[in-house]
Amino acid sequence: MNSRNYPDLYQFLACYFHQDWDLDSATWQGAVLQFVQEFSSEDVCAARKQLDRLLDCDLNETELSKTLLHELGCYYDPTPDGMSFTDWLRLIREQLSDAETDSQGGTG
Repeated sequence: MNSRNYPDLYQFLACYFHQDWDLDSATWQGAVLQFVQEFSSEDVCAARKQLDRLLDCDLNETELSKTLLHELGCYYDPTPDGMSFTDWLRLIREQLSDAETDSQGGTG
C-alpha cells in the first residue's frame, strides 16, 4: 500500500494534515472544510472514494496509523481527542460525503 494507490487521498491528507497543520486550522474539522472549499467537487469525491477503499482494507489501528503517517503524509493523531484512527477517518468520510451532497444541491 502506498500513496500511488491513493493519489487524491494523499493530496488531501499530506496537504491539510502536514506536520504544522494546526497552524493553518484550529481543528481537524476546519482542515477538512478548507479542503472542501479549495478543491473541486470531483477532487473531494475522488478523495472520499479512496478513503472508502482504505477503510475497506480493515487495517488494525497500528497498521492504519503507520499507513497514514508513512504512506499518506498525515501527521494528525486523533487519539488525544479520544478517537481511534478508524473512527476519525469515518468522521472525515461523513464530512466529505456531506460536502458532496451539498455541492449536488441536496439537503445534506
